[in-house]
Amino acid sequence: MMCQELMLAHGIFRIEVEERPEMPRYTAHLSFVEDEGHVVRELVFADGRRAEVHATSENLALNSAVTYLQCLFGAPGEPTHGCLVNPSLVRTGPPLVVKARASRL
Repeated sequence: MMCQELMLAHGIFRIEVEERPEMPRYTAHLSFVEDEGHVVRELVFADGRRAEVHATSENLALNSAVTYLQCLFGAPGEPTHGCLVNPSLVRTGPPLVVKARASRL
């Protein structure tokens, strides 16, 4: 699984891309990061479904997720980087509800 964090104008976000056995092969899961990476809040839609991006390659899933997040939360503040906090130290916070479609997509 690939894990990247992205600082945008309105927060820090985590993108975790996993490979799946079915098509499309790759899914990017999106989360909002708080408390210097120690709290992660899944992005969900109003109906409770988790915000995800599906793609045929790992890079396409990552790039599409970055574009979606930029449309919702503003321009990047710094380049993406790998997830820095040890996963065993991360707590799950309450979900953050987002729009189903980004207005600029």
